[in-house]
Amino acid sequence: MEFTAAAENLAGALKLFHDHSDHLGEVTALDYLGTLQQARGHFPAARTSLTTALDLCASLGHDIAEASVLNHLGMVHHATGDYEAAIRSQALAMKLYRRVGDPLGQADALNYMGAAQRDAGKFLAAERNLTRALSLYRAGDDPASVAIALNNLGELQLAMSRISDAHATYAEALAALDTSRPQRRRDARWKARAAATSALERRRRLPRSCARHVISTPGSAPQGPTG
Repeated sequence: MEFTAAAENLAGALKLFHDHSDHLGEVTALDYLGTLQQARGHFPAARTSLTTALDLCASLGHDIAEASVLNHLGMVHHATGDYEAAIRSQALAMKLYRRVGDPLGQADALNYMGAAQRDAGKFLAAERNLTRALSLYRAGDDPASVAIALNNLGELQLAMSRISDAHATYAEALAALDTSRPQRRRDARWKARAAATSALERRRRLPRSCARHVISTPGSAPQGPTG
């Protein structure tokens, strides 16, 4: 019900922005609508909304808006298994965030790019970008996002058969969640907690030889506008 109401409100906002030729407003509404559609698993609709927003960005020259759309479009690509497209989108988003001096935006793009690289089997690049994301999140005092990035890193370590490292990383992710402020990242912290807790419990039940196959939901990422 909440998703339906949100979609209706965004559709109404989109029409108003369009009627008043407010293209930045259109981009913002489409960005949120695409993110909402992704959260519902409506990936073709999400891709359409975000691609339309990206086309509008071409005439705006608004780096933050374009970076946000690219980051969220990368999440859709990741969720649908197009890892290379996800990596390209988030690499572009990261460059734009860096150009405008938005370190937490850079961290988001690096985090999700690292998750896509992990699932594409590019482990060294994934570890490098997830580590960079963690450093930026920690510098920005964002423990909920630290937990998300740690969860992604833990999944990477499991994929690399670094079981002890993964166990310690998941435990650190849970500890970070305990210090996160309730208002930050909306439901993201609960998704991270569920993924991290599930991974720890599965690790305890599995023999060491099987543990490398324990991989959580792709991306382990918050499904909403992230900056």
